[in-house]
Amino acid sequence: MKTSVIRSLAVLLLTLNGGWRRYESSLAYSAARFFNRKEAARPARPGLAPPPSAPAAALRPLPVVLTTDCGADIDDQWALAYLLASPQIRLLGVVSTHAPGLTSSQSAACARGILRLMRVKASLPVFPGANHALTGDQPHMNTGVRFLIHAARGYSRQAPLTVLTIGATTDVGSALLEVPGIARRIRIITMGFDRWPQGGDPWNIKNDPRAYQIILRSAAPLAIGSTSVCKRYLTLDGPQVDRLMGRRGRIGRALAQLFHRWLQRHPRLTTREAGRGRWVIWDTIVVARLLGYTRARSVPRPGLDPRTLAFTHPPTRRHIQWITTVQSRRMWANYAAKLDGYRAALHLAR
Repeated sequence: MKTSVIRSLAVLLLTLNGGWRRYESSLAYSAARFFNRKEAARPARPGLAPPPSAPAAALRPLPVVLTTDCGADIDDQWALAYLLASPQIRLLGVVSTHAPGLTSSQSAACARGILRLMRVKASLPVFPGANHALTGDQPHMNTGVRFLIHAARGYSRQAPLTVLTIGATTDVGSALLEVPGIARRIRIITMGFDRWPQGGDPWNIKNDPRAYQIILRSAAPLAIGSTSVCKRYLTLDGPQVDRLMGRRGRIGRALAQLFHRWLQRHPRLTTREAGRGRWVIWDTIVVARLLGYTRARSVPRPGLDPRTLAFTHPPTRRHIQWITTVQSRRMWANYAAKLDGYRAALHLAR
């Protein structure tokens, strides 16, 4: 049974007996309990677009390419599983990238592990990308870059391909250097940088500043979810993860185990960044943006100092979207609902 059929079954299951919205609302109420809050689920506030309805998503899923340093942290795995479980999204392929102590091949193996966990067929490609950061204007050509260029050909400024970057952006930068015109065919959503208007970055941008210079100089529409916003809205502790994922079958249990093992292996890092026994599921912010669970404001498109990773602010009429809010209770409830529907569809497809 093909993955697309499984995803369609998931949509059907979630639209029965009152529809996706009613099911999601019930999960949103449960999510309030996950976080020990008395507040029940509320409709989306103005400026926070609701997720597409399931029937529309089944007909017109959003085409997406993911670039990821899967294995450098656990948040990439959570984000990839969320994408795969979302019928509104059509993941065309994954391009793996590098991080300190992690090659693109190792990252690709990590991503394929999530595909196996989700029982995704081999037809979804995973391409190892670059292993080193850009140092100038010479692209690092590889199968991942060629895939990005080829995938973007069928899209336009009016109907762009969405490229999610949750790792070093070497391959996206290389694609823009090789074929600058693809900037008119893609839009980019990034997890990176510390805060506006200062910039700064401890993770993804740091691993290839030159590549992000190229992205900022391009004409590609851009939205950024920063570490400060992720810390505020996407931090979980162990009991919250167990309540959220513990009853989601083997997929949920695997994601929960990743979380707990990360806490055990990196106590100093997790305590410093998020507090004792807590961690930030950083990369899910790009999925939240796709599904309408964020608020953003338009800010002037900055430049980037590659030595300090600080933004520069030359005069410009161009803008980017800076994510300011994540409607996290609704997002986590939606994630739980998606996993439930995906599990049920897998069961029916046996």
